Amino acid sequence: MAIGSHYKEAEELHAAPEPQIVLKLAGDVFEVEIPDEHEFKFPNQESVDVISFIRIGGDFKLTSFKIC
Repeated sequence: MAIGSHYKEAEELHAAPEPQIVLKLAGDVFEVEIPDEHEFKFPNQESVDVISFIRIGGDFKLTSFKIC
């Protein structure tokens, strides 16, 4: 290994983009969209019309919230 070659590797590393997760309340289902066009649907068993509470766990941090 040449002197300084490991510095080149460090320069090539880039920070991962912040993930964007979209939550939608669509009548009888909740839709969750994550990066790479993946979408999950969960039944709205309680027939909720308004989301009044969101819980974030793990390594995620909520930095913005948009109501459409």
